[in-house]
Amino acid sequence: MGWLDKTLMILAAVGALNWGLVGLKSFGAIDYSWDLVSLFLSGLPWVAAIIYLLIAIGGVWVLIRTFQ
Repeated sequence: MGWLDKTLMILAAVGALNWGLVGLKSFGAIDYSWDLVSLFLSGLPWVAAIIYLLIAIGGVWVLIRTFQ
């Protein structure tokens, strides 16, 4: 597994954790809404948007690699 595979898998995992936190919020398990990307990049919304796009690419990459 090369560096690209590892990097995109990590991004997909971050996205999965982020959605898990959204799910916990919707079930009332936590009282506040955490967005991991915004938590770390609160002052840079354009960088957060780029990170979200990279996370989406990572998710697609993991799906493609899973079914090869």
